[in-house]
Amino acid sequence: MTQPCSVSLNQLVFSWKKTHTLLNIDSLTLHKGEQVFVQGPSGSGKSTLLNLLGGVLLPHSGEISLLETPLSTLSQRKRDRFRADHIGVLFQQFNLLPYLSVTDNLLLPCQFSKLRRERTLKEYGSLSAGAHALLEALDLADYIHHPRPVSQLSIGQQQRVAAARALIGAPEILLADEPTSALDADTRHRFMNLLLQQSRQHNTTLIFVSHDLELRHPFDRVIDLKTLNPAYRVN
Repeated sequence: MTQPCSVSLNQLVFSWKKTHTLLNIDSLTLHKGEQVFVQGPSGSGKSTLLNLLGGVLLPHSGEISLLETPLSTLSQRKRDRFRADHIGVLFQQFNLLPYLSVTDNLLLPCQFSKLRRERTLKEYGSLSAGAHALLEALDLADYIHHPRPVSQLSIGQQQRVAAARALIGAPEILLADEPTSALDADTRHRFMNLLLQQSRQHNTTLIFVSHDLELRHPFDRVIDLKTLNPAYRVN
């Protein structure tokens, strides 16, 4: 049986400048639980697409619907609330708060979203247990009770903390923008296994952007923006 629709794009157009259309996507539908790898050259709009899906940017025309909710109908405040409740985001720059500990950074989504807090408590029994489970899976269990600021960790460790933060509370949609760029081969393998396993376990729609084409093989579908987005070919 076909899964319900999780992401729907229709006649999407986005431009940074009036004379330069970056994205022009006629239609795209992703089903709940689908794991999608997005590839394309630098400048093809991969990160911009994720920002549009996350409600950080709005298209100049067309419609983006997530979980059957058109983002354009929501105010900025309601889009922020929707993102906090339903979307996990793995940024290229991590966006961790440098003065907070590993655990405090990881549990931020549970502070901003009652829904993700309740999901974590239901699955693990406590917030600390949820944090411990994710950190242990990412070989960071030594930092669960450590008070040191997250800024004192290595870049690769910070990247894994950001991944755990995105996963906590089982968001329905997970947006990942080059999340393995600072990881060595062994850590990258464990990271990918956790990301894919958690997504399958919670039936999360995973949209994963990367230049590393070797990572695309376990995904349900590969989307090439050169093919999907004719604006790139024109420009």
